[in-house]
Amino acid sequence: MGWKEYLDRTQMSRSTQERNFEAAPIEAVEYGFSSKLTGRALIVTLPDCADGAWSVPRLVHVLKMAGVGETRIFVRDEHPELMEMLLTNGKRSVPKLALLDGEGKIISTWGPRPGPIQRFVEDSVGKLDTVAWKAELFKYYRSEVARRDFYKEMSTLLGSMK
Repeated sequence: MGWKEYLDRTQMSRSTQERNFEAAPIEAVEYGFSSKLTGRALIVTLPDCADGAWSVPRLVHVLKMAGVGETRIFVRDEHPELMEMLLTNGKRSVPKLALLDGEGKIISTWGPRPGPIQRFVEDSVGKLDTVAWKAELFKYYRSEVARRDFYKEMSTLLGSMK
């Protein structure tokens, strides 16, 4: 499905995703994102996933700005075979981005969140209660650091594909 169809399926996080979608082109310029390539991409997520509400709108814009010809969004639980190809440390964590070559083979992935907060989450599971680490996660997502980390990772990921 495309961005608009995906957005129509969101309920709890719709306003957050719309706000992030509107901010993404401005942020990309602010953080110096620049990449030009062709190809296809897919994003696996859940419509009301908090991580997805933050990153999927930005991913859609970054991929468009980079010249990716087609970006499709898949709902994780409707495409388990696809999710199995994109596990993170054996888990079905979303959102997950996959970049595809001309033959449809996965050549690179990203997700489920920027590296610094992903490491924090991995280190916190089982040590902090869910409420505590989620509070840190949301604090991170509201910060300039999160946007800087995201666009830096996208520049590196997409730049390596030229």
